Amino acid sequence: METRRSEPSPVALYPHWVLLDKVKQCEESDGKTTAASLTSSGYFIRVSLRLAPPPALSRLCLESSVSQDEIKIFTRVLAAHGDSILLNVSASDRRFSENGGASLSRDYFVYNAGDAAGNPFVPPSLLLLPPLYSSVLHEEPEDEAVLVGDVVLPIEATALLRLGDEELVVAVLHLLYVPRGQPPEAILWVLRYGGWQTKWRLPVLHDEEKREELYYWYWDTDKVIPVGDGLLCWVDLYRGIIFSDVSVETPELRFVEVFRGCCSAGATDCTRSRHAFTITTWTLRMDGDMATWETDFVLGSDELWAFDGYHDGIPRVMPAYPVLTMDDDDPDAIVFKLEDETSSVTWLVETDTRKKTLRHATRHDGGFYNGHNVTPSEVSNYFNT
Repeated sequence: METRRSEPSPVALYPHWVLLDKVKQCEESDGKTTAASLTSSGYFIRVSLRLAPPPALSRLCLESSVSQDEIKIFTRVLAAHGDSILLNVSASDRRFSENGGASLSRDYFVYNAGDAAGNPFVPPSLLLLPPLYSSVLHEEPEDEAVLVGDVVLPIEATALLRLGDEELVVAVLHLLYVPRGQPPEAILWVLRYGGWQTKWRLPVLHDEEKREELYYWYWDTDKVIPVGDGLLCWVDLYRGIIFSDVSVETPELRFVEVFRGCCSAGATDCTRSRHAFTITTWTLRMDGDMATWETDFVLGSDELWAFDGYHDGIPRVMPAYPVLTMDDDDPDAIVFKLEDETSSVTWLVETDTRKKTLRHATRHDGGFYNGHNVTPSEVSNYFNT
């Protein structure tokens, strides 16, 4: 997929990619990253970024024209792709409630980094998206009443996709209740060409023996990953991947089971892995309707702890919440969380699994970190001139 890309200068001022904190906001940011807009309630807001090289976290900063003593305005990152970030901005009135305030508005914006190297220069922008209103069916088997309302975009199941320089796609997947034994179905909401489209009761194509994995009560989307030209992958880390090409007018949904193996992705109940661990990575190869998992590498705990740069201050514990880097020059680098329970110190480390080195390590002092509250983004690269 070709998207507008600012090639970094010989000495780039901004990192090629960043780890965006979805929840926690910053207090000080870079003025060059500022964009402004109005909420649906008419409040003026400014959004800017504090960008840090990984594995340190980068954060959004939100400023508003109203008194925070009366009106609370807060933001949360939902997704990111290319030069853009999808965020939720909500406002509540503190004066009408002691428990957070009465809701005034819930808006969704797309922050775009612009193009610092463009001729002419393109500044950052903040686009207010239209609300998603939809008719959906109750999920209870005996109640088929139609509901019409404003859909809250789910944090983990909402995707942002940039197609080319101009086109923007937001997509939300929701599995429907179907009686056990019936083919699984889903709703796919797609924002494209400035308006929402509802793809109602799409079948989820799958192998018959995998139907149980797609049962409504079991499936839980952990993240959505954009891949290639228009392909989105909704991932349940325990069950598999539902992928769809949302760039076409009539998208299909297809399920691929997640690879499973004893002691394959960290400590398990196996006796041989109680005091050690093994890290294994796979690549999903797709050829038409065929999808196969191929092993990339296997790394033992002793090998990891012997990496260059793994000094005594870094705890020798099992890594958690891996995030693949977006560095084209080093696609084998992975960011992990290391938590020393004895000292309550959390580290974020970036390892190169091919070169067997620990590239960077930083203490995480920004509160709770569970891997779900961060997302990788290349938005920082578009500020390089």
